[in-house]
Amino acid sequence: MSLTVRQRIFTLTDTYDVCDHTGRPRYSVWTEFLTIGHKIHVCDAGSGEEVARIDEIVLTFPQKATVTILGVPWTVARRFTLFRPKYAFDYNGWAVDGDFLGLSYKILDRNGNTVANIEHEPFHLSDYYVVTAADPRDELAAMLLAISIDMLNCKN
Repeated sequence: MSLTVRQRIFTLTDTYDVCDHTGRPRYSVWTEFLTIGHKIHVCDAGSGEEVARIDEIVLTFPQKATVTILGVPWTVARRFTLFRPKYAFDYNGWAVDGDFLGLSYKILDRNGNTVANIEHEPFHLSDYYVVTAADPRDELAAMLLAISIDMLNCKN
């Protein structure tokens, strides 16, 4: 199962459209305006209900964010590495490993098996990611991780 995550251009805040592999809207993602640190809301496209939230933790090193899915919080933090971007992630023991340019990532479980892939698609006017999860139950968490990484990377 795959999702496309496309950042809208010409908006005052970070706003993303998330669609499934057929092009149907799945989630609406928007950022609060005039806040200290990013506060990102993720709503179900059909019902409009908030299903997740990402809150940047400001003034921390390494950079961190709290991601909340249906009331359960977990943390994503950028690890300090010289060449390949890596992120610590306290959700199901997942780890995230990026390519040299930091455009594509693999989400790995405790055993090193691939849970999902996050691929940055070039040649778009805005950030555009394809998130492919092996298990549909991991799709939302993988998509939130893609947006969290994009948010943490925009600080560099």
